[in-house]
Amino acid sequence: MLIRNFVFLLLLAVLTGCAIYAAMIAWLFAGWFIDDSVAATLSRWGWLRIALLRVLGALAIGTLVALASWFVLRLGRAVLRLDASTRDPYNAAILGALPAAAGIVGAVQFALERPYL
Repeated sequence: MLIRNFVFLLLLAVLTGCAIYAAMIAWLFAGWFIDDSVAATLSRWGWLRIALLRVLGALAIGTLVALASWFVLRLGRAVLRLDASTRDPYNAAILGALPAAAGIVGAVQFALERPYL
């Protein structure tokens, strides 16, 4: 039983690493530059609209991470024959919130700084 719990904790650590990597990608996706030809024609509301679209993309990434981690946690418990836990949805929600929050921070940074090449 101890080995099964250790393997499950190792699985949770790998999922946390994947969520942190997805958070970095979501932040880069949301705060990345746009080229000069687009930036020259944008008004203030245009920048905010692009930032909102980037927030929606980050929320989509967070949702995918949460669903995938919940599936993997449930599958890991089934394969390792561990008891079902009510904490798995909460763990998956926390792992999904990491890239969503990072993407929102990146989009706010994008809207405030207005980066262009």
